[in-house]
Amino acid sequence: MRKRDGTLYRFELTEPGDRWRAYAGEPADLVAALAHWYAQGPAAGRAAARRSIAQRLRAVVQSQMLAFSDAPDHTPEQLRALDAPPTRRRSPSGSPRHP
Repeated sequence: MRKRDGTLYRFELTEPGDRWRAYAGEPADLVAALAHWYAQGPAAGRAAARRSIAQRLRAVVQSQMLAFSDAPDHTPEQLRALDAPPTRRRSPSGSPRHP
């Protein structure tokens, strides 16, 4: 989908049944499309909401990957990554940092 100026949106979000779509130039705009209250809050509240949504989504994705994966095909490192709690993030350099 293109913006009014002819450029493409960076992000597209579709409902699994393809009944609904949202387009956005920034991740925060997608969050606002999913949670209409999001755009109303202060910047610190929006950042906390993004982290909360991401952590809940991560838990869902991890559980689905673990439930439907063939564990013997994964390395111990991959299994630890799938089963790890979201208590620490890694910086771009790869070293752990606190959230």
